[in-house]
Amino acid sequence: MPMHQNPFVVDHGNLLRLTISHAAFGTMNGMQATNRFPHARIFLIAGTRGREGGWIRNRTPGAAPERLALLKDCVYFIPPHVDLEFSFLPGLRITGFHLALEVFTGQSLFTGRERFQFRAGLGRIIREVNALERELHTIGALCRLRALILYLAGLFAEQNPRELQRLLDLRETYRPLLERLERAPSARLTIADLAPAMGLSRDMLSKNFSRDIGVPLKTYLTNHLVRLASERLLMTSQKVKEIARELDFANVYYFSRFFKKHTGCAPQHYRRLPRLAND
Repeated sequence: MPMHQNPFVVDHGNLLRLTISHAAFGTMNGMQATNRFPHARIFLIAGTRGREGGWIRNRTPGAAPERLALLKDCVYFIPPHVDLEFSFLPGLRITGFHLALEVFTGQSLFTGRERFQFRAGLGRIIREVNALERELHTIGALCRLRALILYLAGLFAEQNPRELQRLLDLRETYRPLLERLERAPSARLTIADLAPAMGLSRDMLSKNFSRDIGVPLKTYLTNHLVRLASERLLMTSQKVKEIARELDFANVYYFSRFFKKHTGCAPQHYRRLPRLAND
């Protein structure tokens, strides 16, 4: 059979950016809480003491009150910016990743999703992930683990090629705005500050952005700040006051109040929340 080229792979394969902001592996002693994170989450269930290892439920106002039991060899997907209520029973062996699969800054393939999902029969993948975690002293092992996380994220990415192309076109349309956000993120940044870069009035930029992206620009800017703060809290050892200064908040008090308003907990507490092993 003659070889053929696939331009879709070349044109689009390098454009999705996977960011892993947290990875935790553990056996639970029991935990129940509700929280909200700016990244999507994937839970891998390696084992349970009984038939079920606990449950997860979407507590976001207006969301369907779905409750999913945590079962062995299943993988669960929780979208970003939803209120997750969970109960982890003693003996639950769970791996959790916080991640974003972005087409451009702040626009993950999972943005706007609300429904929890799961896939069963993934025991082999889960065992491979956990085995790789124990040998992460080589670059090869890290590459294989990242590939598996990308594979799992792909199980829950529902966009078709036409939708992906639409997002890529929007990335070009809003490139000046996105580059401004990446170059100098700031809590003081306003829509009026961004309008000149797009050659539009404040009101026209706000209207166009909301129509094209599906969320108001002000909400987009807020979510972007929350995500950046979350990544710094989980991925660095920076002090809270240093993060506040880097993101251009007036002071650490205002930053803490802002972060708690949008995640449900203070920055110092947020750093401790994602730990799966609570022994």
